[in-house]
Amino acid sequence: MKFTAPIISILLVLLPSFLSAKTEISFSSQYYSFQAHDKASIWKGIAAKSPKVSQKDHVRHQVIVGLTEWDLRQHYRFRGSLNRCELVGATTQLNVSIHLPYWEDKWKAPGYLQKSWDQYVRMVSDHEGIHKAYAIRTAERIDKEVSELVHEKDCEQLKAYIDEIVQKHMQQNRLDNRWFDAKEKIYQKHAAWF
Repeated sequence: MKFTAPIISILLVLLPSFLSAKTEISFSSQYYSFQAHDKASIWKGIAAKSPKVSQKDHVRHQVIVGLTEWDLRQHYRFRGSLNRCELVGATTQLNVSIHLPYWEDKWKAPGYLQKSWDQYVRMVSDHEGIHKAYAIRTAERIDKEVSELVHEKDCEQLKAYIDEIVQKHMQQNRLDNRWFDAKEKIYQKHAAWF
C-alpha cells in the first residue's frame, strides 16, 4: 500500500452558507506483464516486473506482487468575517490504482499450474481490494468529520482543525493497513501457494 500525502488547497471567499462534502472516487487497474513456463520463471517474472517501491515502506515483503496506491486531494472554501470563519464548501478526490501481475503466456502451461495461478492472483487481488476499501473509508471519514465542523473565531484555527482531522485519519489508515498486512502474512504462511 502506498499513498500520497493529501493536498489541501484553501480559498477564502464569500459564498452562500452550505457545506457539501462528498468524495469523488476514481479507480484504475494496472497490470505488469511477464512470460513464464513454470513456478520458478513465474517468480522471476514477478521479481523483474513488479512495482518497485521503497523497501522501507514495505519492510515485510521481499517482492511486491500486488500494490494499491492512492492519492487524496482536498479543496476547502471558507467564508470569513471579523470574528467568525466557517467552512462553506469541500471537495475530496480520491484516486486509487491497483497494480497486479499478468502472466501473458499462461495458456502454454499445464492446467494444474494455470489453476493454481488463477487462485493465487485472486487472493492477491482480494488483498489489494481491502487496501482500496481502507483508502475509501479514510476519505469518507475525513469528509464526515470535516463536514461536522461549524465555525471558529478565525480561519487559521479552522484550517488547523481540518489539518488535525486529516492527519488523525491518515495515521489510522497506516495503522489499519499495517495490522491487515501483518495478519495476512500469518495467514499466507500457512496457505497453499501455487
